[in-house]
Parts: sequence; C-alpha cells; structure tokens
Amino acid sequence: ALQKELQLPALSYEFQPAVSLPGSLQAPTAFISQPIKIHLDLIHEADFLRFFEKLPQRTGGMFLIRHCQLARGLNPALTADCEIDWLTLTRTKP
Repeated sequence: ALQKELQLPALSYEFQPAVSLPGSLQAPTAFISQPIKIHLDLIHEADFLRFFEKLPQRTGGMFLIRHCQLARGLNPALTADCEIDWLTLTRTKP
C-alpha cells in the first residue's frame, strides 16, 4: 500500500528477530526493538524522505534508522538499502 501510494518502483523488507530493550523488563510495559532490513528503488531522492516520513504514520511505533546506503543507477535512478529498528511499547505480564 505504501509502495503504491508513493509510486516506488520496488520495496522489499526482511524482519529480524525482535528483542526487548535492556532495562525495560522491570516495568509493566516493555520496549521491543524489531530490526528490519529495507530495500527501496527510488525515482527521486525526495521519495526516500517521504517513505520514512509516512512509515510511522502507517504502522505506529517509532523508527530508528541505523544505517542507509544510497546508490545512483540508471533504472531505477536511485536505490536505498537500510537497516532500521521498529520500536514499540508492549504490556508485560502483571
């Protein structure tokens, strides 16, 4: 849906195992970090910024961009390979 909305030529992602963040297990809630690898084919540099602006609006939670590598090409004009953490808050057992 986000790929179609932003008219991205390609979007793929791979979820890594989720982990509880240190120090968050003592409370009735815990922060969970879900690492994700993302690949984007982009038409313009602005598409990269729009993607990371829209992502939290669509999914909830916060995103921490760990690393992105942008490369110029011919078709597509630009590619991005990123590693991000999706941070969410969850209720732990009482």
